[in-house]
Amino acid sequence: MDPLRRNPHIYQINLMTWLRDLSSELGRRVTLETIPGDRWPALRELGMDLVWLMGMWERSPTSREKARREPNLLEAGRNALPDFEVEDLDGSPYAVHDYRPDPRFGSEEALLAVKEACEAVGLRLILDFVPNHTACDHQWVLEKPEIYVHKETAEDPVDGFFRVQGQPYLVANGKDPYFPPWTDTAQLHYGRKETHQVMARALLGLTRFCHGFRCDMAMLVLRDIFRNTWGALVGDPETQEEFWDLARRAFKAEGVSPLMIAEAYWGTDARLRDLGFQFVYDKELYDLFSARDIARLRELLARPAAEQEHQVRFLENHDEPRAMAFLGPGHIRCAMVLHATLPGMRFWQEGQFEGYRIRVPVQLSRAPREEADPDLLRFSHVLLRLVDHP
Repeated sequence: MDPLRRNPHIYQINLMTWLRDLSSELGRRVTLETIPGDRWPALRELGMDLVWLMGMWERSPTSREKARREPNLLEAGRNALPDFEVEDLDGSPYAVHDYRPDPRFGSEEALLAVKEACEAVGLRLILDFVPNHTACDHQWVLEKPEIYVHKETAEDPVDGFFRVQGQPYLVANGKDPYFPPWTDTAQLHYGRKETHQVMARALLGLTRFCHGFRCDMAMLVLRDIFRNTWGALVGDPETQEEFWDLARRAFKAEGVSPLMIAEAYWGTDARLRDLGFQFVYDKELYDLFSARDIARLRELLARPAAEQEHQVRFLENHDEPRAMAFLGPGHIRCAMVLHATLPGMRFWQEGQFEGYRIRVPVQLSRAPREEADPDLLRFSHVLLRLVDHP
């Protein structure tokens, strides 16, 4: 493929809900193998350079069961869908059961065909990689318990830990140190060399399916952050190497060069770029728009372009309220113009151009039906044409 242009555009698609919507639209079951061929050229014609199919990998039965008992998710489902049923909740795409396409979506061969179809029209395919944790019921939890944060004890599990049936140890749930643990996940131990090797092999093996990765919470596996999160429980590390540096060397040894996009926070962007990431999330723009902080927006605009060109700029994503919901029709166009003309990667989410307002939890298997705003849709298409062909 041609080199990626400066200031590329990426489009996020929630794969599970999108396939379901396509099935409803076309009156037949749509899988990876039967996605209509006109969808990829249409994205390219909009000016997209990359498409991120969020949630490709096999989902966890345990995560699904937990989601259907979680009060906050049940409430979120009822808020999103007027006809919500418990069965609408599925496992989280970030509690990966296995790094293969979820069988409900299609086969590995079908995914390879999607990659080829994207490539044929000049689109790069981006898929998820979740470095910090796996699902609780991933096969490695039984086969390779040493690569997880765990402790030998006969005591009953406390919050943040779970016991694998019949095993003499408790496994930690994955977590961000500032939030409660993700109870459907198992925390990988990045103080262990074997964990580095296992995850680097997994990541390397996925390169055949896509052109790059959106790496979930990429900063959590940095040595100091991992150690500060887990403290005495993980002891002294067996390696001083950063995992991302090992991954970069593995790519080089195999002659592959996937595009690496980091979801990351806490001022870690420069470190992650030094470790091989081409683009790192910039939540500052979103927060400034949300706060209506015009003075700091001016400061952002005045920064040298070279400091901004590796940032991923967004007005919404699956974790945040939708842009139309918090900006409203009076501010959305101004925000979109600024977003689309700043240096860096311009991130758009499915439904953003239509002015959708309802944030869909990643565990929800179907999206609400919303009426598109035809004026915003026309505006979006004009804006995209202008920034694509200035």
